[in-house]
Amino acid sequence: MNADYTKKGNERRKKLGVQPLGSNGMPTSDESWDIAYSEARKQIKQSTR
Repeated sequence: MNADYTKKGNERRKKLGVQPLGSNGMPTSDESWDIAYSEARKQIKQSTR
């Protein structure tokens, strides 16, 4: 994975309070998935009102 892309991604991940990407460019935990899932549920809930 492009080093600049990984760096930017890790900076964003740090702001969100999640673990940085691993050396292979893959997440090292489910934290970002949990945040995305929670946000998706919130968006769906708001759109069905």
